[in-house]
Amino acid sequence: MKLGSHHTPAVRAKMAASHTSRILDDPAARAAISSRTRALMAAPEVRKRILERTTAAMADPAVKDRHRAGLKRAYAAPELRQKISERTKAGMAAKLDRQRAELIAVWKRTPRKLRYEFIATHVYNPSA
Repeated sequence: MKLGSHHTPAVRAKMAASHTSRILDDPAARAAISSRTRALMAAPEVRKRILERTTAAMADPAVKDRHRAGLKRAYAAPELRQKISERTKAGMAAKLDRQRAELIAVWKRTPRKLRYEFIATHVYNPSA
């Protein structure tokens, strides 16, 4: 006989809920559960099954409309739109900084004769 099997389903659900909430209040326990879940979800067969089920569910127009409506509601929040905008700007700035650093590194490795030739043809004579 399993522990707690003498309880009614409603009582078992209540007990499970209280236990879960206690676990989720503990950051260390939540992190452990999260890392275990990530590891289990990363398994190829699990990813394949999720993809198949998602594809099948999205084939239903009602599910697709509900999903689209939920996304619209989520993205309508001004705070979220602001956060996305800020992160996009920060990401673009970081990308430009990386590209600039790469260009500087390549420019320093370019032979002097080639650098002067480039400057003469593209900087002083842009129409060429």
